[in-house]
Amino acid sequence: MLLRMCSSWMYQAAGVVPQDGCLELLTGAPKPYGIVKGNIPDPLNVHYDVRNGMLLIDEPVSRPGDYIELSAEMDCLVALSGPDDAVSL
Repeated sequence: MLLRMCSSWMYQAAGVVPQDGCLELLTGAPKPYGIVKGNIPDPLNVHYDVRNGMLLIDEPVSRPGDYIELSAEMDCLVALSGPDDAVSL
């Protein structure tokens, strides 16, 4: 929640192998539902390594077995994008 979602531009600027980021993945996945880029809120980033306000593209500090439990209090369409660039709706 500290930073915008990653994008292909961010990877390019960081000198990482060009690839789609969460911006491209999460704006493409909900198109069949009529949801456009401008209606997608900033994501809850849980696998970035953020220290002192700087985004590091590095291994997360979480470890196998760590988890986050979320509860929806209304109907939601939720898209998840992970470090392996998969998107689930």
